[in-house]
Amino acid sequence: MNSLSEPLAGGYDEEFSIKDATMEVRRGFVRKVYGILCAQLLLTVVVAGCICRMDKTVLIANQWMMGVSLVVTFGTLIAMACCRDFARKFPANYLLLFAFTAAEGVAIGFLSAQYTSASILWAVGLTGIIFLWMTAYAFTTKTDFTGYGPYLFAALSGMCTIGLGIFVMQMFGME
Repeated sequence: MNSLSEPLAGGYDEEFSIKDATMEVRRGFVRKVYGILCAQLLLTVVVAGCICRMDKTVLIANQWMMGVSLVVTFGTLIAMACCRDFARKFPANYLLLFAFTAAEGVAIGFLSAQYTSASILWAVGLTGIIFLWMTAYAFTTKTDFTGYGPYLFAALSGMCTIGLGIFVMQMFGME
């Protein structure tokens, strides 16, 4: 059995599954994953917010940045999928996640600049609520978090949240 520090430090054993780990290791794993997710969300918001506030003429003049961000996004996804051993070693794992997140922030910034503040806040709110639902699921479930269950739960909570949001908006006359 792996020691407590190995799964948290980025080392992995092909035979090791987080569902077979002790509760202490599982909680540490979930804390690490949510710490990384929070850092990714923060970086995405900062990058997208900076780009979203730029003048429209600057955005139009620098549309090439959107293309570069898409190439970097797909490049890092391919690298993480095809080079598993490389992508699971420190510091390459964090560098790939940073590049992916920064590229996504640029893409989200360019896309967000095309929409109103209200629609952006709506999307951010829905994302935040789904994130909170998934957090509650991760901390309360007794089952393995890596199967189909979390995806089905995310889809269901997303649809329920959107439905409730539309219902509330219609009550106040918004469309």
